[in-house]
Amino acid sequence: MRRLLALLLVQLVFAGVLLNFDEVEIKVAAEQIARLLGKNVVVDPRVRGKITLISVKEVSPKEAFELFSQALAAQGYAVIDEGKVIKVVPTAQGVAFTRLKSGEGGEFVTMVFKLKRVNASQTLSAIRPFLSPYGKATVHAPSNAVIVTDFADSVEKVKEILALLDRPSSAGQVRVYELKFVSPSYALKLLSPVSTLSTKRYGEPAVFSAVEELNKLVVYARPEVHEVVKRVLEELDTPEAAQAERSFYILPLSYISAEELYESLKSLFQGVKTTGKKGRSKTAPSITTESGMRIGIDKRTNALILFATRQEYEAVKRFVEKLDVRRKQVLITATVVEASAKKVLESGVRWQILGTQGGAAFKGSSLQDVYNAFKSGQLVIGAFSTSGTTVNVAGVELFFPDLVFLFSLLETGTGFRVVSNPKVLTLDNQPALIKVGQVVPFPTGIKYDVNGNPIITYDYKDVGLKLNITPRITGSTVRLVIDLTLQEITGYLTNQVAGVNYTVPITSNRELNSDVVVENGQTVVIGGLISRKTLKTVEKVPGLGDVPLVGRLFRYDRDENDRTSLFIFLTPFVVSSPEELSKITQAHQELARKLVELSKKREEPQVEVEDDDFFEDEELF
Repeated sequence: MRRLLALLLVQLVFAGVLLNFDEVEIKVAAEQIARLLGKNVVVDPRVRGKITLISVKEVSPKEAFELFSQALAAQGYAVIDEGKVIKVVPTAQGVAFTRLKSGEGGEFVTMVFKLKRVNASQTLSAIRPFLSPYGKATVHAPSNAVIVTDFADSVEKVKEILALLDRPSSAGQVRVYELKFVSPSYALKLLSPVSTLSTKRYGEPAVFSAVEELNKLVVYARPEVHEVVKRVLEELDTPEAAQAERSFYILPLSYISAEELYESLKSLFQGVKTTGKKGRSKTAPSITTESGMRIGIDKRTNALILFATRQEYEAVKRFVEKLDVRRKQVLITATVVEASAKKVLESGVRWQILGTQGGAAFKGSSLQDVYNAFKSGQLVIGAFSTSGTTVNVAGVELFFPDLVFLFSLLETGTGFRVVSNPKVLTLDNQPALIKVGQVVPFPTGIKYDVNGNPIITYDYKDVGLKLNITPRITGSTVRLVIDLTLQEITGYLTNQVAGVNYTVPITSNRELNSDVVVENGQTVVIGGLISRKTLKTVEKVPGLGDVPLVGRLFRYDRDENDRTSLFIFLTPFVVSSPEELSKITQAHQELARKLVELSKKREEPQVEVEDDDFFEDEELF
């Protein structure tokens, strides 16, 4: 059986050998090569796999051994000739092409092409543009052969080129033309008459091959025909011709905004010309590259509009597909609490804060202890109440603490006041704004009517809470960039102009900027903003207390100083799908229901929980 296999694999043709190894085990091929040389063979057990080695023309046994060695070297193995023994062993210097995935162009093969009429070395420049990045072409000078190792489809293309080159009495030459503006496929259409002309005049056609990836054209033709090709390309490979090749393409976007993508593309291309977005121009923004490609946007359909070649369109499309992906969302719950030092000192209520993951615990402590902990920076990170709701979202246990209930019950008479308890849903790396307050008129000036009567002019400004939060998801953590501004009216100043009285609001302004990193579903406290207020109290005898000079004998004035601190409790929840958003929303609604039930059991006024606080925006999906 082995003798029959040897006859099939190695055919002796007179003094030469015709190699025909097609998917043959390396061990079997090594035995046949050793048999030709009359030597023994030793194959390392680690050497495995198959080999394909086919010679178009006959070669000598020595040449067959060299070709076999080069073929195995391409697979990561070395052939060592030690006189009477041939050894096949692995080598760390080999290029293991066999480990590449077949999806990258097919199976790797090695073929030997023995040329008769042309010098093998002169053909390398012609065939290399057709090789893949993993391909390799070498010349075996003694046999005038070209050895090609590459994907099967690339080797077949090289075979066709070598067949054209190795023609009898051919005066043809191979030249590679680099195109600047038009695509190789478009150049083939322009040069089709040249091939017909070559056939009529010289009896053989000119052969053209397009290399789209390198934007080059490989031409095999007589020198006279090459001169014609050169003149044609000089005349037609122009920006004007490229414009004629361009077409309009629409690239719809699913998740990213067309305006955001426009800014990314504008920064990507160099030497671009842009239109629109200047002054009050109503012209839609567009980009014009140096090559003539134009990119515009359509806000109504959220799409890109391209005037480009097919090759340019495909390049932009691949770039856009990397950016136009669904982004995760973050649901942020915030509780802004104000603590009064004066009321805390007067309160004797005892309470505690427990943390399930780190933080500080105040068991049996007074509110003064809690306030001192806040004031000293001992801020609690984690869950803040033993009561709450735990929900499993995408394998992550999220704990919802009863912060709203906790501070609402403490609010009366204890010095803790819940300023706001908003919730907002935003995209990853997208700023979210929470704004709660009122519009207050501020006097800005005075003018007079035709009768000389003064008229006070006002400017209306927002006064209240303004919270900017930008979440950035990194693995299981969320980075929060926080910008908080809190304005409050602390009093009014009465002025008089031309007999007209008007009041000017006096406001206090507190700002906080911070950058923190928290776990998904965990609560963080940020605080320490302290403000001082002075409360003036006047007790007097009606009438007598307002008498100049002696009125102070019938009046008692008292100034009370109070200091307040502002604390923010933030809890981010990462949302990857509509299902996760639904689970988190249901958990908040269940928490709201429990808070209402608990508040009804107390004698204090009921804690009001509005459904509007539980915000859901499904349009983001």
